[in-house]
Amino acid sequence: MKLSALILSSAITFIFFSSAHAGGFQISSQSQKAASMGGSQTAMYSDAATVFYNPGGMVFIGKNTLSAGGFLLMPAVAYRSPLTGKVTQSDKVNIIPFYLGGSVMIGEKIAAGIMVNSPFGYATKWADNWEGRYTIRSARLKTVFIQPTASVKISEKFGFGAGFVMAVANYKWNRAIGVASASATDGDVSADGKSFGYGFNAGLHFHANDKLDMALTYRSKVKLNFKNTDFSFSQIPSSLSSYYPSALKADATMPLPSVLSLAFAYKATDELTFHLETNLTGWSSFDSLNYSFEENYNYLDNEFKQTRKYRDVIAVRLGVQYAFTETLQGRAGVAYDQSPVKDNFITTDMPDADKYVFGLGLGYSWKSGFTLECSYQFETKRERQGQNSDTQLDGSYSSIMHGAGLGISYKF
Repeated sequence: MKLSALILSSAITFIFFSSAHAGGFQISSQSQKAASMGGSQTAMYSDAATVFYNPGGMVFIGKNTLSAGGFLLMPAVAYRSPLTGKVTQSDKVNIIPFYLGGSVMIGEKIAAGIMVNSPFGYATKWADNWEGRYTIRSARLKTVFIQPTASVKISEKFGFGAGFVMAVANYKWNRAIGVASASATDGDVSADGKSFGYGFNAGLHFHANDKLDMALTYRSKVKLNFKNTDFSFSQIPSSLSSYYPSALKADATMPLPSVLSLAFAYKATDELTFHLETNLTGWSSFDSLNYSFEENYNYLDNEFKQTRKYRDVIAVRLGVQYAFTETLQGRAGVAYDQSPVKDNFITTDMPDADKYVFGLGLGYSWKSGFTLECSYQFETKRERQGQNSDTQLDGSYSSIMHGAGLGISYKF
């Protein structure tokens, strides 16, 4: 126990006092249980979401599992101009992340599983003539992660798991160009890119006793290489048609961050379980999003350069689960999630800020092994002001998000 206490205290010290100041466009809720508990589930191993949250816990489930579900996330952003004081609301766009997966026991000490989900993504849309139209009009990132994973029980208390991650992504955006043609006051540029990326995940689960479980997990960085992104220009005056041709190709790289998590699940009574989790997200790898154009048009590289300068951040999540009856469970959670975006690098496609997340949920189980789950999330970000060092657009941003989810799982 002295060794376990030393490992635990060292891990806590590392998580809370490492040089990190997860936020950004990470979607932390990959199950209904996690969504209703503030995005936390890493030390709990009751369903197939364990494949994603903690591969080391898969061998402790003891049964085969299947899970599927999705969410409707409804963000809203407001921009306040420092020049006019006018407040502009973004258009309503929805994000629909999903998850699908399962795990199987291969003997008493080995488990295998697969999870397909969308842990990163965002969507933004502003009016065509809004004040920041030369920085962005609309943007959407979609990702799908495919994660085959294996887990082994090292002892009665320790489980270890690891898996391979393949990511598929689509990134689209549109903005105005400050040139006037015979038919329009602004030019227009759109980009549409697709990418594959690779990574891995690993997790260690410690089942201390019937009341306490601990988990330490790591998900690696995934580099998205957007090769041959399609650029299309329109409403360009004839005098600039050679400078902005109707169609071009360009390359860009977008790194998705690593995530290091430490979590504890404590069963206070047969009905009541508390879950505490903290995440260190390595957003500092996202330094810039720069497009490299075909050789004859490399003068456009500077025009479509996006400095990001993200920083590593910490999120703290607390969840509680209570069994009202043998079949009905209630859940609630809260989280504080730091933003990786610095004041002078706020971008209008995703004007992030420190946020508070609140969740509620229910689960109803049948003796047949099926469980139906639902969740609700509310997220609010503090208002923040900043002037982007590249675009010089100044202003204040605030945002909220409502989210609802529904899922089903089967244990057999």
